[in-house]
Amino acid sequence: MTVSAGIVVPVTGSRKPGPYIKNLNVSWVSATTLLLAAGECSDSTNTIDMVASADISLNSAIVGAGGMDKGALANSTFYYVHLVASSAGIINPGVSAIISLSATAPTLPYGYDASRLVGTVLTDGSAEFLKARITGNGSDRLLTYENTIEITLPASGSYPTAYTALSLATAVAPINAVSNLIIEASLNPVGAGDRLWLSTEGVHYASILSAPVIGVDESNDMTCQSLLVNSVPTIYYKLDSASETAVAIYVKSFTFSV
Repeated sequence: MTVSAGIVVPVTGSRKPGPYIKNLNVSWVSATTLLLAAGECSDSTNTIDMVASADISLNSAIVGAGGMDKGALANSTFYYVHLVASSAGIINPGVSAIISLSATAPTLPYGYDASRLVGTVLTDGSAEFLKARITGNGSDRLLTYENTIEITLPASGSYPTAYTALSLATAVAPINAVSNLIIEASLNPVGAGDRLWLSTEGVHYASILSAPVIGVDESNDMTCQSLLVNSVPTIYYKLDSASETAVAIYVKSFTFSV
């Protein structure tokens, strides 16, 4: 292999086998800035190895390497962090990062021709990054929100008693066909033992929250998998009674692969 400005350009037959990623976790710094931890990965075509020997700061106020690929942050929107590189080693430093609306086709800064998705972030209603952390030392990543995100449900009297699709688009990035979820849920029942049911596909239950005492809140974490339905992260849910006093569902974390 030859090394040029932070990027490893492979000699035929000498690369690590298969696509890989090591470290490169994304963390919140401020409402407009992120930090991409040092690490390395193969590019999206598994042609070259990209090595970030030091942490990379990302500032959404600028456009180009180390900032947005184009435009400005919008409200309540998922953005994607990509490691980018110049395979010819003509850019110094040869590895940087960008924030893009696209998970698969970011606009690369001038001189860069390789990229790899390494993380995702969500903005709030003021176009500021929500506090979250991304962990994982491989292609499987876990995004955990500092503050849970509530999923809008109908009012009491209108809760579904048969499995009904529930969009998680406001809290789960539409990256993978399947995402593992941790959901914080609460239920105030009208009948002893009333339950909130979660399902991945709307047939078999994945998790149940049971409230044993009438009129007394029961809350707990529930686990489930979301599926992409028409490109929207979706789970299915139902209640034992349409008139439960109060029901709430909050997303705490979700997994994704890069």
